[in-house]
Order: sequence, then C-alpha cells, then structure tokens
Amino acid sequence: MNLRLTLLAVALCGGSGCSLIYNPNNLPEPATDGKLPPDAPDAQIILDADPSALELTRVTPAVLVEGTGTGGGRAVVVVIEGRQIVPGAKVEIGPHGGLGVAKILVDNDKVDVSADGNMIAVPVVVEVDPALGANDSVRLDVTVRQPGGEGEVVRTLAGGPNDEPILSLQGLDELDDEDPEPRQLAAGVHEFSTVNITTGGLAAAANQAAPIIVRARGSITIGGTTSVSAAGRTPGPTGGIGGVHGNGSALMATPGTAGAGPSKGSPSGGGGGFRTAGGNGPGAGGGVSGDAGLKDLALNRGSGGAGGDGKVVLVVGGPNGGDGGGGGGTIELTAGGTMDVTVAARGGAGGAGATLNGETGGHGGGGSGGTILLRSFGAMTATADAAGGAAGGNGTGAGAPGRVRIDAPEGTLDGAHFRGPMFAANTPLIVRTEKPMLAFTAEPLMAFTLFFENEDRTNASNQIQQTTSSTGQKTFTLTEPLFRGINHVCLFTIGADLVARKPEAQNCVDIVYLYTP
Repeated sequence: MNLRLTLLAVALCGGSGCSLIYNPNNLPEPATDGKLPPDAPDAQIILDADPSALELTRVTPAVLVEGTGTGGGRAVVVVIEGRQIVPGAKVEIGPHGGLGVAKILVDNDKVDVSADGNMIAVPVVVEVDPALGANDSVRLDVTVRQPGGEGEVVRTLAGGPNDEPILSLQGLDELDDEDPEPRQLAAGVHEFSTVNITTGGLAAAANQAAPIIVRARGSITIGGTTSVSAAGRTPGPTGGIGGVHGNGSALMATPGTAGAGPSKGSPSGGGGGFRTAGGNGPGAGGGVSGDAGLKDLALNRGSGGAGGDGKVVLVVGGPNGGDGGGGGGTIELTAGGTMDVTVAARGGAGGAGATLNGETGGHGGGGSGGTILLRSFGAMTATADAAGGAAGGNGTGAGAPGRVRIDAPEGTLDGAHFRGPMFAANTPLIVRTEKPMLAFTAEPLMAFTLFFENEDRTNASNQIQQTTSSTGQKTFTLTEPLFRGINHVCLFTIGADLVARKPEAQNCVDIVYLYTP
C-alpha cells in the first residue's frame, strides 16, 4: 500500500536541547524507471513541493511523428520527468532555440502531474505539414511553466549532456491524389502522415512478390476501389500464379499444370484453396490454408488454380486447355485515425479451353481470393472482397475465398471477415490508477492476449487472456499494475507468437500512468 505523507522537519526539545527526529537526507533514493528502489519503504514519502526548485531531466518519447493524433486518431502523450513539478504546470513544445516552425498542438487542458512531482504528462497532436518530407527532422525544445511563490517558474530542456536532442519531430510524406486512374504502389511498407485519394483507388504495380502495406499516422480515405486482385493467370502481390494450360494434339495431348501457392489447385482444372478448399475439377482443388486471425501475412497467401487439359482429336489435332486463374494478392491498410475504403483481393478466373475442329479443351480452375488486413484506431467504413475466381467452365473448380481481418473500435464493415482485437475509442491516454479499466472489440466468444511493457521495453507484465462476449465486446480491469510513465499496451490476434511479435499480429496503444498514492 502506498501512502501520501506530507512531512516537515520536526524537533523534540527538552532541557538539554533539541533532537531532529526527521532528516530528509535519510530518505531512500527516488523511484527510477517506474519502480521503487529495493530499499524503499512500501509507503513512498512525498515532501512539500518547492516550485522554485523545478528541474527537468528527461522527455519521452524521443520522437514525435507527423500526423499522429490527426484524422480522428489517438494523441501521443509526452512525459517530462524531473523534480518539484506542481499542479498548475503547463507545457510548451517548439523548435530548438525558437528557430523554425513545428505544427504541434499541446493540450494543456488535459495536462497532469504525478503525486510525487517527478512527472508531468500532456497529450499532443502533431499536425500534418506539407512542407515536411519523409527525410526531414526538426529538433525540439520542451518548456515547463508553473506557478511559484514569487511568480512564474520557467525551465526549458533543450538538449542532453552533450547537447544531443531531447525531442525531435519526424516528417512523413502525404499521399494526396485526385487522379481518376489508380495510384500504383510497389511492394513493401509505405508510411504516410495521411492518405486521401479522391476517386482512383490504389493498385499494385505489376509483378510484386511482397505485400502492399500502407500505414498512415492519421486517417486513410480512398475513393474508388483499392485492388490487389489477380488478372487471369497473373496473381496479385504474393499470390500464386495460375497453372499453364495443356496443349492439344492429334496423338497425345498434355495435361494442365498445377497452380502455384500454398494450396494450389491440382491438374486438371482444380481451383486454388485458401479459406475453404478449392473446387474440384478432374483434378483436386487446393486445401484450406492459413488462419482466420492472420497472425502472419507470409503464411496467408492466395493460390493459383490448375490449368485445363489439352484434348486429342485424331488426324486434325485437338484444342489447348485454359490457364488456371492466379491467386488474389495481399494488402494491409492501417490508419491511426479513421478509415473509409473499398478493397478487393479477388482470385483470377480460370481460362476457358480453346475450341478447335468442333472440340473444346479442358477449362482452367479459378484462383483463390487473397488476403486483406484493414486496421483503424478510429471509426471504420469498409467493404472487403476476397472472392475466389470463377472456374473456366463446366467441370472444373472455382477458387476458394481468401481471408479478411478487420480491426476497428466501431464502424460499418461489409463483406465476410474475422474481427481482430482493437482498443475501444475511449481508451484513456493518462491514468492515475495502476490497474485501470480497459475495453476492446473483437471476434465474439474468442480469447485474445494482452500484455504491456514499460517505455524502453526493459520490463514486461505477465500475459493476460481475455475472452469476448457474444457481441464481441470486452471490458475488464487490469490484473497487473502498470509501470510509471509510458506503457506500451498490446492486444494480440488469436494464435499470435508473442516472441516474434509480428506487426500484423498486434494492435498497441500507449497509456501513461502517473503515480498516485
């Protein structure tokens, strides 16, 4: 139990003089890293503050990223450590030495100070600045102003012991586009402050072997359809290519080949499998693969359908079969704020067999749908389509549907999907209790794992499992105490590896705990 004690130096006086029964020099060392030192008493002693002795020592986090907190997103909380910080203190953040411009909104209406006077925390929104590029960094100073006995007390933290920056603003590019044609992106991770595409949607550049991943600190709004769908035999990014058709002959035709991917369709004309088995043709469809929680995008890929057989027609020769359809691609869109998108990762249709001399070759199987992961920390309006490709014709297999996971605290979500865990929109930024109440939304009646760690990730709590209700809601009180200062609190999708901690497997927020007896 922690108690708040306001102590004064007290002396007992008798005929022989006075004896000091309280000596502040005998107090234990102050808490560091959110934990009391080993020799500290359970009741932490809090002395009367001296506002004029204000001292600032450290700022966390060390970097603010452009766009954070915009577009309905969650603000970042800046924590300033020091001594003799008192209620009524206010925070200012600006360019180093007052030179330059930094669009940072400090919400001093929500500033808070720990009971021991060693921390002050304030929510901050980092506005989008078109003049700031992805390679730009602005050095920042932090100032605290607080009331003192003889007027305002002001201290500024401008650098470390060797004049290294104590806080920086990291710029990002914006993705703004009014072109009616789709904006093409190469494979890999693309980070923006905000994404606003009016009509054209997004598309993958041709022949991409890795997922398309777009992450914005603020909102993502994309008019039109964002597509990583297959086109005929050609897959979307990471999808398996469709199988090659077999050749017709007058004597000995060749069979179609299998598609590519983890659950490829088998000759002849089997559909690619994924969320379900692919449809059977003369050859089998691919089986079920991946997992609903999409804990690892590399293990969740669309598969190609098999090519159709060529046909024998004596003397005059027979027709070729049709190619298999390619597997749908993989895409992730993650917004720190709101999201409004329509996304497709459809499998390619199997090709129809050729007709020659009155005969038709075997048809190709359809490719499976691909993988769609949509995440927003604000409200989401989304439509997701990961349908499998149609069979090339009668007697061959259609592709299986792909997998879709959508994580959002609220919104309108169209299309079959798995609901991943996402923190409620009202998750607190700053708390004064070690074990706050939290809430999240996820797939109904499923167990998800939460854990948290301190600001520099040197100390983590035990893993905590929580099972959602029949409506997918969950409200609970932490069973383990938060660390003082910044806590990285993470929810993991079902089956996630908590050692590997892949980005797609976790949704995390920062919560600041300010010491309170």
